[in-house]
Amino acid sequence: MSITGASRAVAHGEWLLGENDWTPNYPLDHGMTSKMLGTATYDLASGSFTEFEVVAIGERFGKTENNSRRNAPESSHVGFLFTVSGGGPSERIAPAFVDIYDADWIISPANNTP
Repeated sequence: MSITGASRAVAHGEWLLGENDWTPNYPLDHGMTSKMLGTATYDLASGSFTEFEVVAIGERFGKTENNSRRNAPESSHVGFLFTVSGGGPSERIAPAFVDIYDADWIISPANNTP
């Protein structure tokens, strides 16, 4: 199958992800736009993609608390490549906001006193 599309994501004002270790105390206006193009092959028997490759090219603007752009909110180009990953640990992305998952193996810095 062919994949085409566009995206626009914008956040204005207050942090909308609740209270956590990364909650900023000031408004963060930021966002991005992109155009996407790619192809994919889906195997009906296995119920999974056997091939998947999508490129998204666009522009990001504004700042957030965690991307080192506090002092440089001007826009810049951004690109992403989405593919099918393998099953190995090195091909997985670490979860964001792990502090709000309430997992017993996560030790909050505030609770990690000697």
